[in-house]
Amino acid sequence: GGSLPPLSVGNVVSTGFRLYKTHFKNHFKLSLIAHLWLFVPFFGWAKYAAAHGLLSRLIFAELINQPETVSDARLKIDPRKWLFFSVGLQVGVRVVLVYLGLIIAGGIALGIVGVALSAVLGSGVAPIVIGILAVIGVCLLVLAITWFYSRLVISEVPLAVEESMNSSQSIDRSWSLTESAVFRIQGVVLVAFVITLP
Repeated sequence: GGSLPPLSVGNVVSTGFRLYKTHFKNHFKLSLIAHLWLFVPFFGWAKYAAAHGLLSRLIFAELINQPETVSDARLKIDPRKWLFFSVGLQVGVRVVLVYLGLIIAGGIALGIVGVALSAVLGSGVAPIVIGILAVIGVCLLVLAITWFYSRLVISEVPLAVEESMNSSQSIDRSWSLTESAVFRIQGVVLVAFVITLP
């Protein structure tokens, strides 16, 4: 077939592990080389972004049962490395700006609440309540930033599989495609982060 059915968080993670196990040698080699390119400014970063696009294309082709060789996929991906670099840069800037905005808004809100609580509860109890609110705020920050990132997490995939796509269109397509499944994707992002943390 040429389409993918909706997958649960567990199915996505288990499918990811299955693909990783089945294609470990090729994918590990591509990933290792991609990370080595990070040491070369700009051109290397573009090669790194293109390698991620290459992996996305190979995995997508595998999932829809239309496997592609690395060499064939590379012929379509490598000439567009600067587009992949642009996608990565745009996504990175957006995530950082949202993160900074949330930090600033949260800090201001916590400051205002802290002053109000100190006036109402006194200096003995207020720090404890403020500490609890700060922990809740950090949890909400993590949920908000992972929600936003989950909308952009597949930004390179449309560019990798659709040859007429440009970088901005690819990001817009990611935002559109993830709209109905953002909480499932957020679950995958959080689970994958916890699993790969070691």
